Amino acid sequence: MVSRILIVDDDQDICQLVKAYLERSEFEVEVAYDGSMAKSAVDKAPFDLVLLDVMLPGQSGLDLCREVR
Repeated sequence: MVSRILIVDDDQDICQLVKAYLERSEFEVEVAYDGSMAKSAVDKAPFDLVLLDVMLPGQSGLDLCREVR
């Protein structure tokens, strides 16, 4: 079974770089650039790991973490 990882960061370059490395290691990776995109992704399907930036536009990463838990 392939592990699913969600990357949440407003810096698109960082997201794409991390995504490329993780996919090379055969993980299934999705990217979200803000809290609402991340919440929507988590609501659709579970993830094994969420890499979450603390400083997101519009919503704190810490607040999002509390919501997702």
